[in-house]
Amino acid sequence: MRDIRGVIVFAGVVAASEEEEEEEEEEEEEEEEENEKEEEEEEEEEEEEALEEASEEEASEEEEELELEALFVFVG
Repeated sequence: MRDIRGVIVFAGVVAASEEEEEEEEEEEEEEEEENEKEEEEEEEEEEEEALEEASEEEASEEEEELELEALFVFVG
Protein backbone atom coordinates (compact mmCIF):
# COMPACT_ATOMS: atom_id res chain seq x y z
CA MET A 1 0.00 0.00 0.00
CA ARG A 2 2.85 2.38 0.83
CA ASP A 3 4.42 1.72 -2.57
CA ILE A 4 1.24 2.77 -4.32
CA ARG A 5 0.99 5.97 -2.29
CA GLY A 6 4.60 6.76 -3.07
CA VAL A 7 3.99 6.25 -6.76
CA ILE A 8 0.88 8.43 -6.65
CA VAL A 9 2.74 11.20 -4.82
CA PHE A 10 5.66 10.95 -7.22
CA ALA A 11 3.30 11.07 -10.20
CA GLY A 12 1.66 14.17 -8.74
CA VAL A 13 5.02 15.86 -8.26
CA VAL A 14 6.05 15.02 -11.82
CA ALA A 15 2.75 16.31 -13.21
CA ALA A 16 3.07 19.54 -11.23
CA SER A 17 6.64 19.96 -12.42
CA GLU A 18 5.61 19.44 -16.06
CA GLU A 19 2.76 21.91 -15.68
CA GLU A 20 5.12 24.46 -14.19
CA GLU A 21 7.55 23.99 -17.08
CA GLU A 22 4.72 24.48 -19.59
CA GLU A 23 3.67 27.70 -17.84
CA GLU A 24 7.25 28.97 -17.91
CA GLU A 25 7.51 28.17 -21.63
CA GLU A 26 4.26 30.01 -22.30
CA GLU A 27 5.50 33.03 -20.36
CA GLU A 28 8.76 33.01 -22.31
CA GLU A 29 6.86 32.83 -25.59
CA GLU A 30 4.65 35.75 -24.53
CA GLU A 31 7.73 37.78 -23.58
CA GLU A 32 9.33 37.01 -26.94
CA GLU A 33 6.17 38.10 -28.76
CA GLU A 34 6.05 41.33 -26.75
CA ASN A 35 9.71 42.00 -27.52
CA GLU A 36 9.11 41.39 -31.22
CA LYS A 37 6.15 43.77 -31.19
CA GLU A 38 8.22 46.43 -29.42
CA GLU A 39 11.03 46.01 -31.93
CA GLU A 40 8.58 46.33 -34.82
CA GLU A 41 7.08 49.47 -33.29
CA GLU A 42 10.55 50.96 -32.80
CA GLU A 43 11.44 50.18 -36.40
CA GLU A 44 8.22 51.80 -37.61
CA GLU A 45 8.93 54.90 -35.52
CA GLU A 46 12.45 55.10 -36.93
CA GLU A 47 11.12 54.78 -40.46
CA GLU A 48 8.55 57.50 -39.82
CA GLU A 49 11.24 59.79 -38.40
CA ALA A 50 13.45 59.13 -41.41
CA LEU A 51 10.57 59.95 -43.75
CA GLU A 52 9.83 63.14 -41.84
CA GLU A 53 13.46 64.20 -42.00
CA ALA A 54 13.60 63.44 -45.71
CA SER A 55 10.45 65.44 -46.39
CA GLU A 56 11.76 68.34 -44.29
CA GLU A 57 15.02 68.31 -46.24
CA GLU A 58 13.10 68.19 -49.50
CA ALA A 59 10.92 71.11 -48.40
CA SER A 60 14.02 73.04 -47.39
CA GLU A 61 15.65 72.40 -50.78
CA GLU A 62 12.48 73.48 -52.59
CA GLU A 63 12.37 76.63 -50.50
CA GLU A 64 15.99 77.41 -51.39
CA GLU A 65 15.24 76.87 -55.07
CA LEU A 66 12.26 79.22 -54.89
CA GLU A 67 14.39 81.84 -53.16
CA LEU A 68 17.04 81.53 -55.87
CA GLU A 69 14.40 81.82 -58.58
CA ALA A 70 12.96 84.87 -56.88
CA LEU A 71 16.44 86.36 -56.66
CA PHE A 72 17.07 85.74 -60.36
CA VAL A 73 13.72 87.28 -61.26
CA PHE A 74 14.45 90.29 -59.06
CA VAL A 75 17.97 90.73 -60.45
CA GLY A 76 17.07 89.86 -64.02
